[in-house]
Amino acid sequence: ATSDAEVRLSPNQPPGVDNTKFLHDHLEQLLATSFQTLTPASLEAFLVGLLNCRGEELRHHMRDFLVSLASFQSQDNDVLFATEGDGKQSPKSKAEATRAQIP
Repeated sequence: ATSDAEVRLSPNQPPGVDNTKFLHDHLEQLLATSFQTLTPASLEAFLVGLLNCRGEELRHHMRDFLVSLASFQSQDNDVLFATEGDGKQSPKSKAEATRAQIP
């Protein structure tokens, strides 16, 4: 069996740094650069939840993070609150969600 310490996520990962710490630090740098309006406390709270939440809890955590971003606050956020099997999503929301997925 291969342990976490033996498998590195990136060639840039320093020896002796575990994968969770490396991933946390990498994501922190990436998100801080991409979303400059985030406070260090909100960024840390998001990262802790991102690395510790599973399933439905993770989906809610991600949704709450996206809603908190200034770039999403002015948009229609209904699609973030719809569940995958939710038949209540309006045709307008479905069309917007489809458009959002197109690169």
